[in-house]
Amino acid sequence: MGSSSAYGWKASVPDSTWVNRLQKDLDFYGRGDVIINIANPGNTTFDCLPTGAPYAPDGYASNPAQNVTKALSYN
Repeated sequence: MGSSSAYGWKASVPDSTWVNRLQKDLDFYGRGDVIINIANPGNTTFDCLPTGAPYAPDGYASNPAQNVTKALSYN
């Protein structure tokens, strides 16, 4: 969940994004955790608020496909 840096926007190679590097470290240490990256370039704090949260000052609701409610649904 997040914006362009979590998504890996304009990364020189996909393996160099911090999310993929974290997954590689988790794999190395045998944690068995899997990262599901629902980040999207351009997301703001308001995009990631839980479903049903008050709208942003510009009138847009959170993004239900990429917000904290969606992230918690993977638990």
